Formats: sequence, C-alpha cells, structure tokens
Amino acid sequence: MFANQRIWKRKRDELSTRRAALLHQLDVKPQDPGLSSQLKVIDAEILECTRNMERISSVRPSPAEPKN
Repeated sequence: MFANQRIWKRKRDELSTRRAALLHQLDVKPQDPGLSSQLKVIDAEILECTRNMERISSVRPSPAEPKN
C-alpha cells in the first residue's frame, strides 16, 4: 500500500507543478479562458489524488500495540 500512496503523491506533485506554471501564464494572459478551464481540470485531478492518498492511509492497519 505504501507504493500506491507514493504513486498518488508523485502524481499530485506533478500536477501541482503544472498548476503553478498555468498560474504564471494566467498572470501574463488573464483574459485567456482556456487557462482557467485547464486549472479547473488540474484542481479536480489534485483533489482526486489527495482523496486516494487519504483513502489508502485510512485503510492502512495501525501498528500493533506493545504487550505489557
């Protein structure tokens, strides 16, 4: 399960990098509607990655409690 979480995190990081580049382009061309729609798509994909990471971490078994 750890591998799956790393994959989702890597994908989310890549999407965040693309989002930052789009935000920079949006500063240069604020009237471009295509950039805004691309940002919406990337934001939805980042949200999906985050939810998958949370789902995986909630399924992960907790460490065994030490016996006294």
